[in-house]
Order: sequence, then structure tokens, then C-alpha cells
Amino acid sequence: MENPKILSEKLEIELNELEKYISISEQPLMGVAIIQDGNVIYTNPALTIINGYSSDDMLNWNLNEFMKLIHPDDVALVTKHFQEILEVPYKSAEFECRIFSKTKELKWIQVFLKQIKFRGRYAINLTLFDNSEKKKLEQKLNDVEKKSRVNSFLARLFMESMSCI
Repeated sequence: MENPKILSEKLEIELNELEKYISISEQPLMGVAIIQDGNVIYTNPALTIINGYSSDDMLNWNLNEFMKLIHPDDVALVTKHFQEILEVPYKSAEFECRIFSKTKELKWIQVFLKQIKFRGRYAINLTLFDNSEKKKLEQKLNDVEKKSRVNSFLARLFMESMSCI
């Protein structure tokens, strides 16, 4: 039997760590979920903003429900990373994929996965950042660059044709 004072100190340390984690995870830019034993056991408010589902909805999900949000073309990539995280203790992964929000809006997200110990058991810490605006800006920039190249090409053709006259 463990000394009550030592047990109390351990519980206080664990509580402090949990409070720090919750404080960090409540930041508005990063969506956070903890998945343990295949079930979602924690979500932060930012995740609700990113995917449109309430915390109450997500806390009733298992990993398969979470995976239903993933764009079909990205399911294999996401599954691969989850399997690697589950197989190697404390492994982490970072990747980009697409999800569909509750309103069926396509969103690009940056995903950070890490296997952690949570309440004494292994869990997956899932952190998401919505990259949709960045992707839209990149696409606009690509479109502008393509138009610029076409315009430059047409200008050269025009100048060459004028020099032949």
C-alpha cells in the first residue's frame, strides 16, 4: 500500500500536468483531440470551430467516426500515420490532409499526431491547424503566376511578330 502523502503528491502532480495541458490546448488556433482506446475522450473549442461538430458530438465518436471526416483521397495517408503512431511508443507525425466539415466544406488541415501517456495509459494527441486560407492564397498566387507567364509569352510573340513587319 502506497503512503497517502506520496499518493497525494502524485495526484497533485498529475492534476497540475492536466491543468497545464488543458490550458495549452484551449488556445483558439489549434484544434486538439485526445483519442484513447479508440475513442475520442477530449476535444477543445478550436476543434469545434474547425470541423463544425460540437464537443458533445465528438466525445461520442470512436476513431472510425473521426476518420469519416477525411477526404477519400487522403484516408490512406492518415491511416498510415495513425498506424505508425500506434505501433511506436512516443512517435510523432506531421502531415497535411483534407477534411469535410459538418457543413460539407472542404478544409485543408495541418495535422500533428503524437502518442502520449494520458491518465497513465497510452493515447493519441491529435492537433489540427486549419490551412484552408493559406491554400486558397497559394492557389491564387499560382493562378497569377500562370497568367503572368502567359502574358509574357504573348508579349514576346507580339514583339517578334512586330519585328517581322
